Amino acid sequence: MNKRICAALSAVVFLCSSLCFTAGAENSGEAATEPQNGMTAIAENSNYIMLADMQTARFELYDRLSDRYIASNLTKEQTALDEIAKAKFKRALESQIIITYCDTSLKQEITLGSGTLKSGSEIKTVKAENGFNAEYTFTDIGISLTAEYRIDGEGLIATVRGSSVKETDKDRYLLVSAEILPYFGAAGADENGYIFVPDGCGALIYYNNGKTETEQYSQPVYGNDAAQMRETAPITEETVRLPVFGMKTGNSAFLAVIESGASSSRINANVSGVLNSYNSVCGSYVFRNSDLYLFGNSSSATTYRMYQEKIDTDSYYSVRYLTVTEEPFDYNAMSHTYRSYLEAKLGKNAQGKENGLFLEIYGAVQTQKTFLGLPYRAVTPLTTYSEVVCISDELKALGTDEIIIQYKNWESGNIRNKVPDKVRSAKKLGGGSGLKTMLKKLKASGTDIYLDLDFTHYTYSGYGYSTRFNSATLLSKTTAIQKKFLLSTLYEDEDAPWSYLLNLKSFKKAVNKYYNSAKQLEADFSLSSLGNDIYTDYFSDDSSRNITEKYFTDAAKTFSNGKGLITSGGNAYMLPFVDFISSAPVTSSGFDVEDETVPFYQLCLSGIKGMSTPPINQDGNPEKAFLKAVETGISPGYLLIKSDSYILKNTAYNNLYGTTFDGWKETAASHLLKWKEIRDKLGNGKIQAHKNINANVTYTLYENGAAVIVNYGDSAYTDENGNVTDAVSYTVFGG
Repeated sequence: MNKRICAALSAVVFLCSSLCFTAGAENSGEAATEPQNGMTAIAENSNYIMLADMQTARFELYDRLSDRYIASNLTKEQTALDEIAKAKFKRALESQIIITYCDTSLKQEITLGSGTLKSGSEIKTVKAENGFNAEYTFTDIGISLTAEYRIDGEGLIATVRGSSVKETDKDRYLLVSAEILPYFGAAGADENGYIFVPDGCGALIYYNNGKTETEQYSQPVYGNDAAQMRETAPITEETVRLPVFGMKTGNSAFLAVIESGASSSRINANVSGVLNSYNSVCGSYVFRNSDLYLFGNSSSATTYRMYQEKIDTDSYYSVRYLTVTEEPFDYNAMSHTYRSYLEAKLGKNAQGKENGLFLEIYGAVQTQKTFLGLPYRAVTPLTTYSEVVCISDELKALGTDEIIIQYKNWESGNIRNKVPDKVRSAKKLGGGSGLKTMLKKLKASGTDIYLDLDFTHYTYSGYGYSTRFNSATLLSKTTAIQKKFLLSTLYEDEDAPWSYLLNLKSFKKAVNKYYNSAKQLEADFSLSSLGNDIYTDYFSDDSSRNITEKYFTDAAKTFSNGKGLITSGGNAYMLPFVDFISSAPVTSSGFDVEDETVPFYQLCLSGIKGMSTPPINQDGNPEKAFLKAVETGISPGYLLIKSDSYILKNTAYNNLYGTTFDGWKETAASHLLKWKEIRDKLGNGKIQAHKNINANVTYTLYENGAAVIVNYGDSAYTDENGNVTDAVSYTVFGG
């Protein structure tokens, strides 16, 4: 099969328009005079008017409620005043779309359309119901695509479909990706405000923060592709869990939601002073995947980038822009806008499980042992079925009456690192009768347990699934290998076996077969891996993560049918199906360009889905980790086993080292009792507002009027009313 191979170069081409507006307010979001110079009303409803110049495809969204305009891109008059931007970046500011393409002649070429579109690019617009379509043609490279711009009662929707892409010179030029409305609502250097990005739990990038020498923000939605080959351990970063971004400019704000194509999208943000004088944020959509490969021997190897032959024409990118109407138009107001959006989309599924002490418990693992000098793989029990009940009973005896358990490696398939094909209780954990007894006793005591299943990761062949024939493949059609890395060197642990990702066709088969086996089991389930990472399986020439997302959500829909379901990490595509999210993000990556971490994830989902922190006992400072649960109102989480964890030292499961229940029992119970006392004062648990008072002190306000101040610092904090919050502690007001 042919694959397009380019040197690791890609060229960026800017689609530019001749523009006709003068300054200012239409991009800042401030109140504006009526548009002029060719702008006409294309569509309107009770909330919005769309005005457009059909010659250039430039448009403005007028919000009747706020009496403000937001423009699709800047005008020539505005870019002429930009003293930082060079000519090509001024053309970019005037663009509705920026595409990246590959030149297969192995040369880097950058083509810039002129403001009059006489350089070979062309725009054709056609009115449509509630908006218009714009076809963008890059004549010199034979690439065209169509954007659909629409309004409805909720805001603006911009859509680009894979089926609209045309490539007339594919032997040389291939479309790779496109930024859609890269300067929608862009804010100048004289504006005050910030960009919101969903990095981890959320982060703010202040306008004009002066961080022009640091790398600007660009992250894939739902994280890097899990199938990518890595030679060293990946850098620890938080994952984008929600497909949203926004801007606050003065007394106005908008929030954008990627409604389709999020799994193949990135979120990009830039501050003024880097390429131009504007602060901006947008989404970009990857039409054609690529990967780097080495050719030649180690001394003279050449790096090449391989591209997909075809694009996924069934998928599309669609982003909705919602104007924020609630004062003070900050990230809290953005979160309320998104929460309302989610509640409308989720309907009856917008009410998840209440929070309690969350325990991630491992049943058994497979370790390497020897007998008479011969190595063999043995099942090593860590927490038997009866011991899970004991853990619950012991914690309840200490007063912790609300417990949620995610039980991992409880069945033979996952314990042996194979793909599970049907319910197989583990004999060393208590067998079939022990499993049923555990479920019965926990239900009677009020403890919620979710049996975790992993249908994506496996190490060994078995139960009808082979690492050779059933694993996901890379773009080169070689098997996607998952390596383990040493913490000490970050290089591959050559003593550890490789693991694999199940290909999507086998994934679907395994899920359906297992569910049919498990229907009669009176249990709720956990699909932790499906909400944590996502990968591309190149089983066809037009594969994409959008396709994988569909397989994952179908699996979640199947297992949530009449049963409770939880996941880990909390990627947004799992929200319609789960009751609870374990290890929800509680911090950001802290990239240099970012200025502030905010709990946007919890602001949006509090009262909608139950959530827990990442394991507190795996944090270097458990007390400060517990304060994250206090600040964000979510369950404190623990990773536990009943046996002595020393047996796992120097094994592939050294991440479980130091998690023995007996060593953490008192702390876990103490944390839950404190947290429960707080939670009982928080009403429905919905967060109304949050504020970072300073670098170490936060303030969280709930809908019922209760408030919590958390002090992460090493000295006491005194508020303006004289209330003192001790170091590494918290204070609750009201409720």
